[in-house]
Amino acid sequence: MDVDTINLCWSIFQRYIKSSDQSHAVSHLVTELLDAGMRDEDIADLADIDSNFAEAVKENSDDYDDYYNDNDEE
Repeated sequence: MDVDTINLCWSIFQRYIKSSDQSHAVSHLVTELLDAGMRDEDIADLADIDSNFAEAVKENSDDYDDYYNDNDEE
């Protein structure tokens, strides 16, 4: 599943998920995507969707820190 599709789905689903539950829902989704083998560059792109995704990626992926630290040096 590509990041654009995930972003589109999230824009629909977040209308129906209470704001207090959105962070937990996104964290669960990101965990499942990582377990399913989503590519590292796509995982990093998830963090650009919104703050919930950024936090979930940061919490669930060691690659997030490596990706952003490498790009900060450029």
